[in-house]
Amino acid sequence: MKKLIIFLFLLIYVFNVSAQEKGDSLAILYRRVYAYKNPDDLSTRFNKIPFSYFNKSKLVFISTSEKYPKYFQAKTVEGDTIFVKAKLVSADQKLTHEQVQQDIDDNKRKSSPDEIANLTKFLPTWAILGIWIVLVYHLSGKRIESC
Repeated sequence: MKKLIIFLFLLIYVFNVSAQEKGDSLAILYRRVYAYKNPDDLSTRFNKIPFSYFNKSKLVFISTSEKYPKYFQAKTVEGDTIFVKAKLVSADQKLTHEQVQQDIDDNKRKSSPDEIANLTKFLPTWAILGIWIVLVYHLSGKRIESC
């Protein structure tokens, strides 16, 4: 019985700590995070300028949505209500913009959620320049032949 009570206390503690609550700050994890007034219609993008970890202002969590389970409903600093993809923000209250930037600089985190491997980390500059020259030559040769 004692073990069951301890287990229940630990379970309650874990779920209390990890759940987002209204008013929690959402740290922006990537360089470009777009928000929408209506996630079903991408033309309802909130702003032309995306949110970013470079921007020091955080979004404020309002709620999760049954209609949009992959999105958080949040409030901007200006007070606008928006939807943002849950995987692009973090509800960790200890996470700062400086930590996100440092993690990206240390290659612990990607700067974009859809980022593919950065070739400059694997290939020397001369190899990348050679690839570009071959591509440009190949593409320009195709254009001349088609005229």
